[in-house]
Amino acid sequence: MNFQHIHKLMEELNKREFREELRQKIEDEFEIDYTYDSLALSGSSVTREEVKAILTALKNQEGGKK
Repeated sequence: MNFQHIHKLMEELNKREFREELRQKIEDEFEIDYTYDSLALSGSSVTREEVKAILTALKNQEGGKK
């Protein structure tokens, strides 16, 4: 797969509109995976499920403060 093909796919994807729930789910999953991978690279033994639980708890806590 070359860069031009990837760029074309990205342009097509950016033209689409997603339901807010789907967009939020994609964003949440990306955040979980990014955090998990970053922690794993630094040698942490935290599991993906633990990262998800921590991030969910933090979001719930932040939501209660507003």
